[in-house]
Amino acid sequence: MNFLQYPFLFTYLNFILSGLIEVPSYLATPPCLRILGRQWFVGLSHFITAVAFLGVMFIDNHKLYLIVWLIGKFGISCALTALYVYASEVFPTTVRSSCIGFCSTVGRIGGAFAPSIRVLGILHPDLPNLLFVSMATVAGFLTFILPETAGRELPDEAGESVHTIDDS
Repeated sequence: MNFLQYPFLFTYLNFILSGLIEVPSYLATPPCLRILGRQWFVGLSHFITAVAFLGVMFIDNHKLYLIVWLIGKFGISCALTALYVYASEVFPTTVRSSCIGFCSTVGRIGGAFAPSIRVLGILHPDLPNLLFVSMATVAGFLTFILPETAGRELPDEAGESVHTIDDS
């Protein structure tokens, strides 16, 4: 089937591919976490997302746009998958469940607002993408404030978390 003959099918193809790209991200994340460590992998995943989403603003070719956009989607899927591992290691045992629940709630609130960000495109067509690029960039940099947790003992008390941060 030639999708170029039926442009409306691009919407369905894009949707299918955006879901399918998560499978390789789920498979790639565990070995990458072992090789690169939590901090570097999460930060790198955010930066890959930022660069890809910045790049799509300058691409006119639909196929190339889709490929670069899927690279960005792959990056953010890797980051989200890795964040659950990373967050469970950063927070001390006594408050781990509460902190992960709070972070998940904040993420879900952001996810609820994500579809309405498209409305910003009325002001300027690149504004939604610039917002996603800036958020991914900020998240990438903020990741490097957190300690590397790979191969370290998990903190039991809040005071141990402070020592972990000081040691990194």
